[in-house]
Amino acid sequence: MPGFGRAVQEEISAANLPSMPHILAELLRLCQDPAADFQHMARMVERDPVLSSQLISAANSAHFSRHGHVNSIERALLLMGTDALKTIAITASVQQLARYFSNVEASFLKSFWRRSLYGALIAKSLALMTSYSAPDEAYLLGLVHNLGELVLLVNYPEQYPHLLVDPKSNPEPMEQAQFHTTHSELSAYMVNEWGLGSLAADAVLYHHAALEEVCDSHHLTKIICLATQLAAEPISELHPIDPVCAEASERLFGMNAALTAQIAAKVTKEVVKIAGSLGIDLQTGNHTDLQRVNSTLGQRLQRQMLTPDGNALAEITLDTEEQSAETLSRTINLLFGYRNSLFLPYLPERNCLNFLVEGDSAGAIEVALTTSDSLVAKAARNRAIVCSADMANDGDTLKILDRQLMRLCDASSLVCLPVVEDDVLLGVIAMGDTRGTPPDEIKRSMLTDFAHQVASAQKHTLLNVEAASEQVDHLKAQVRAIVHEVNNPLAIVRNYLDALSAGGDMPQDSPQFQVLKEEVDRAAQILLRLQDLEAQSDSSSEMGLLNQEIRSLVAVLQGSICKTNGTECVLQLSPKLEKVKVPRNQLRQIVSNLVKNSVEAMTYGGKVMIATTYAGPALELIIADNGPGLPSEVSRSLFRPGITTKGKGHSGLGLSITRSLVDELKGTITCQSGKAGTKYRITLPAE
Repeated sequence: MPGFGRAVQEEISAANLPSMPHILAELLRLCQDPAADFQHMARMVERDPVLSSQLISAANSAHFSRHGHVNSIERALLLMGTDALKTIAITASVQQLARYFSNVEASFLKSFWRRSLYGALIAKSLALMTSYSAPDEAYLLGLVHNLGELVLLVNYPEQYPHLLVDPKSNPEPMEQAQFHTTHSELSAYMVNEWGLGSLAADAVLYHHAALEEVCDSHHLTKIICLATQLAAEPISELHPIDPVCAEASERLFGMNAALTAQIAAKVTKEVVKIAGSLGIDLQTGNHTDLQRVNSTLGQRLQRQMLTPDGNALAEITLDTEEQSAETLSRTINLLFGYRNSLFLPYLPERNCLNFLVEGDSAGAIEVALTTSDSLVAKAARNRAIVCSADMANDGDTLKILDRQLMRLCDASSLVCLPVVEDDVLLGVIAMGDTRGTPPDEIKRSMLTDFAHQVASAQKHTLLNVEAASEQVDHLKAQVRAIVHEVNNPLAIVRNYLDALSAGGDMPQDSPQFQVLKEEVDRAAQILLRLQDLEAQSDSSSEMGLLNQEIRSLVAVLQGSICKTNGTECVLQLSPKLEKVKVPRNQLRQIVSNLVKNSVEAMTYGGKVMIATTYAGPALELIIADNGPGLPSEVSRSLFRPGITTKGKGHSGLGLSITRSLVDELKGTITCQSGKAGTKYRITLPAE
């Protein structure tokens, strides 16, 4: 982007930016808390500029670009899902534990965090007060407008903190003189890289601009500029609004000093309240809270990593049964910041790496390991990470294949990571690096560990492909046989319903008759769909009111499977969702499957709670029971076909179908299970 000093920005690393450890520790606690929900996590993320920037960057990567630009934290979290957030939290925590904060850095970090949160809250308040159409965007930009300061701190830890002695002064002239760029340019560069648009980047770029220059600028630029001035020092009874801020408020928005001071003082109280709830000491120069929380962070990180298979990070980021190029690339983006990645599998019978370019009819790229001097070939032969940036420093020339892989990764540099298991080469991951900075020793170590996880997952997948294929074929044959058998009793039930209606025992216009008739018809349709498991489901369906559909369905379940098992269904349906419409067939299938799962897993007399809640841009459907919980080995593979705890006679397809239906609705489903019971949490767009 012109005016950003792009060459300078590309030379400065924006990796490993520090978050407030207090927020990371609390976020890890939420990741382990079965009661924590989408809103709890969103509130925690939106209090930290670094976590927010990582989430927004990932949400606007190529994998999610079809959803349009994401300019709010809640929408990014809804799109990415809580598992992605857990990955970000764990990765940031690992990096944070390797960091030591001196007193100067600790003071800087606390000041930066306070000004960022203050700027975000002020920006949103100003946006609402002045009727700006996107207050969440204003909040996000108010939160990250100073992110360039952290970039300069990480790259120049000795020199930079001393430039910010006076929070009211503009450090840009000194930054430009010493580092040939400014924190505003760096922040705007990142906002532009996220794809938020030129107006958003301009708002961040000009947040220290003179009042005369800002007066006729875009609404968003005015908001961030005034928020920056007000965030320099908390406004309170002891620190009233100064004349410069009062003049800016009057000239930019026609707001008098008293009103501006009232808004700012309210935000000051909110920031103090948030800091107190997290244990962040903003009032004194004592920084023992950072050391204490870093210790807590280490303990929580250790608990998070100690899962039955010994590696929570692999469990969160890798789906070994359905691993795809997109899944792998998205995982690498979340963990290490490389925006696009390619996996080149190794073909031992031909001693080459092979890669098929998507949508290209010209055939695959083959890289012969005996003759090629490309980066990926060197990484494969040497079983070591190879970077194009290192070659450039040594004066070596890149091969045409290297440049082609860079273009496919949409990057100016390439990092090649060999995937090896027990000295057996499985392939090479080519990762696009937009900044051209070689990974340091810590990052190289993490990349190597990650490659071992990928290798282990790949090997496990290859060993089970044949067995899984046989199991699926067997399930298909079973389903087709069952379809024919079940159609006969369905016809009998339908005829019996007609007889009840004709005899007056259950009038056709009664709710019970309509629900039973619709469920019998839907069961017949499901059986027809199951005749071809590979057929695409029909995404178009009749819409129904969320809460009303749940009430009607539960009334039927209460009189059938729940009555037989002595189970009580408890409804907690949000009044805010009474008029929200959802595809009724998919909803009924999802609720039926999960309630039946809960009922069949419990002993006589259990309880199933069904709740709906409104969570900002999303709605949540929760189905929880007080049963014995699921074995850990089942929990990790719960949504895969054939996985069941019900024993002989159950196919294990119910939860796999449920997950497919949730995916079809562009939602997410998670399961938390323990001795207190099992809880399914489904998040769906509330449109």
